[in-house]
Order: sequence, then C-alpha cells, then structure tokens
Amino acid sequence: MVGRVTPQWDALVQVSLEAADGRTELAYAAVDTGFTEFLSLPPALIARLGLPFAGLEDLTLADGSEAVLHVFDAVVHWHGRRTPVHALEAEGTPLIGMKLLRASRLTVDVVAGGRVEVRPLAHA
Repeated sequence: MVGRVTPQWDALVQVSLEAADGRTELAYAAVDTGFTEFLSLPPALIARLGLPFAGLEDLTLADGSEAVLHVFDAVVHWHGRRTPVHALEAEGTPLIGMKLLRASRLTVDVVAGGRVEVRPLAHA
C-alpha cells in the first residue's frame, strides 16, 4: 500500500472499506502512530457504509482529555485480507492506528509529496 505526504504533513494512504451490503468504498486515511486503536472514521462515512453500532469506548485523547466515542464494526481490506476491525466515530480525516499497523513496516519520506509505504512484515 503506497500513499503520499500532503503539504499539511499528513501521511495518507488509500484504504478499501467494506459496506454492510458488501460493496467497497475507497477512502484516504492518515497514518497516526499516536493513535493506538485500529481506525477512526467520520460519521458521514460510517452512515454511507451502513456500519453496525458495536458500543461505546472510553478513551484518553492526545491532549489528555477523556472522551466516550461510538464504536462500529467495520471491515477493511488490509494487506490483501478482509480484516474485521472496530472503527471509532470521529470527525475529520479517517485515521489508521497502531492496532491496524501491527505486523507492518511503515516507511515515510517526510517531505511534501513524499512516499508513504505500508507493507506486511514477512516474518509476522
């Protein structure tokens, strides 16, 4: 999976998400190594995909504040596999977190337009 660094310094890659009805939708997501969960998605994308509600999760945000977020069952096509994950509902750009990146090699050329590459580890 290959993407680019934006002029705003987001490391974006395109992910394939599966809707509840089986169709797929592509979305750009920012790689966020400070985000320990699988994935965050904005409410409009969750609604468009028809993702089922899975519950609530208490989280500590990057600024140290506490939040309760809605969690949805999602499926992402990751490293050639259909991978069920929990997606947190959050405004803004979708985020890829460390749980989804597990067993991957992440390489980022940190310049505007730089290459972002996420590959599965051969030994994982």
